[in-house]
Amino acid sequence: MEQLWAPWRIAYILKPTDDGCFLCRNPQLADDAKNHILIRDRTCFALLNTNPYNAGHLMVVPYTHTSEMGDLTE
Repeated sequence: MEQLWAPWRIAYILKPTDDGCFLCRNPQLADDAKNHILIRDRTCFALLNTNPYNAGHLMVVPYTHTSEMGDLTE
């Protein structure tokens, strides 16, 4: 395949960029349904990608914002 054709993503591509990290910001907001957050736990939360490449794309995200896996609790 020479080109990925996904015209439904154009609204996402053209929208203004948000300041900061949505993975840090969205869990602090009250509307889980609007932010596609499915479940919250003590150390992480699960959400659906707003613009997935695959159907059913699920992300499990720790509340701790770090680039090192060793900085996370078990």
